[in-house]
Amino acid sequence: MKLSDKITRSFLDKIKNWNEIIIPNFYFSWEMDIFRMLPSWYIYEYEIKISRADFKNDFKKTYWNTNKHEQLKNWKLDCNRFYFIVPKDLIKINEIPEYAGLIYFDETPKGWLFKTVKNAKFLHKEKKNKDFKFIKYLLTKIAYREYLKWYAWRKLKHEKEQLIEFIKKNNLKVPYLY
Repeated sequence: MKLSDKITRSFLDKIKNWNEIIIPNFYFSWEMDIFRMLPSWYIYEYEIKISRADFKNDFKKTYWNTNKHEQLKNWKLDCNRFYFIVPKDLIKINEIPEYAGLIYFDETPKGWLFKTVKNAKFLHKEKKNKDFKFIKYLLTKIAYREYLKWYAWRKLKHEKEQLIEFIKKNNLKVPYLY
């Protein structure tokens, strides 16, 4: 498992709240490592960066022919707060744009620790709670992701059944397969 995936899982465990909608590797009108919508309908975006180059490359991302961070700075994206999650001390607070927050992570023998070093400012206070198109889009994305998981599971199950049938048909001895 990639380091960024481990960090994502650990961070999701830390912020898990059944009143929120949290989606890793989410693509809306832009890509985000973690999408989080609070019960207040405020949207938080988290970008996990594991190297300085990865951090610097985030500022080169463009959407709709406009730089992502220019859009964040000018309140043109739907997220209300934006955070970077980076290894402890990889990025200093003064390197973080004024509109962004910073969370350090560190691996300890007891698991991953996350510490908010700089709180993100509210980019705007608009909410998506009256935007039916957004809610429909969000639900469709979640349903499609679940369908893909189900489809992959069914495919694996079918392949396993075919393999078992092949082994039995050819009288092969394979321990612990079924």
